Amino acid sequence: MATSILSSLFLQSTVVFATPTHPDIKMTAADFSLWQIFAGVLGLYVVYYIVQSIKVGAARRKIIKENGCQPAVKYPSGDPFINLKLQLENVELLKKGEFLPEARKRFLKYGNTFAVNIMGKRGMFKPPIFEWPC
Repeated sequence: MATSILSSLFLQSTVVFATPTHPDIKMTAADFSLWQIFAGVLGLYVVYYIVQSIKVGAARRKIIKENGCQPAVKYPSGDPFINLKLQLENVELLKKGEFLPEARKRFLKYGNTFAVNIMGKRGMFKPPIFEWPC
């Protein structure tokens, strides 16, 4: 009942578009098909996503420039997509209880920050804020 009342109110609502050539064009929501509404919403989302991506990229470039950041060292991997070798190595080290010493060796070898491709995503590794025990 409430849905039919809301839909009837929505379909009877009038949106007025004013342009210099046609001062009063009256259209109701019923004049638009579902696909047109979907395409309009999708178009707005795409524009929003592009604008946000540009804003985030500009903010990141500004931070990088202000702090003089360098690109992170890339951890070598045999597989450029999922890096299964590193994943299996980490699982074995965790089972043996030797993950932290190996992680320390990686940080000593590659520096404080290095990038790793994990399951198709780029991951950044930084050491924890505490000092290493050994």
